[in-house]
This record gives sequence, C-alpha cells and structure tokens, in this order.
Amino acid sequence: YGPVALAPVYDAAKAAPCVLRFSIVSEGAADIGFAGGCFVAALLLASGISPPGLILLSIIGPIASLFILRTHYRSLRGVAQ
Repeated sequence: YGPVALAPVYDAAKAAPCVLRFSIVSEGAADIGFAGGCFVAALLLASGISPPGLILLSIIGPIASLFILRTHYRSLRGVAQ
C-alpha cells in the first residue's frame, strides 16, 4: 500500500527544483491538515455530534486518496509501457 500511495509524492519531489524544500513544505501541509481535521472534529463533538458519527466522517480521507491516486495513475497510462 505504501509504495503505491506515495509514488505520486516521490514523482512530485523529483520534479521539484529543491527536494528538501518540497519535503519540508509537504510535511508541514500534512501536519496543518491533520491538526485542522482534529480541530473540526472537536468542534463537531462540542456541537453535539456523536463520536461514531465523527468516526464515519473520517471516510473522507480514503475517498479523497482514491480519487487523487486514480487521477495520477490515469495520467501515466501509456507513458511507461
């Protein structure tokens, strides 16, 4: 699972002018996204949504990953065949 999901990130890092800056920014963006997700979950929990409802809300991440990966691999179709 890891190599398939991270191949687009590796490709983008190789294409970046500075791999170090790319890595730092992408890690920072991921951390901001994770913290934002926790903040939204805390707000929803405080507004009265049940914890099981919040767990169901986490399905958004894998669905987004599915669409991003499908788009990336479809763009590579025919490139390395």
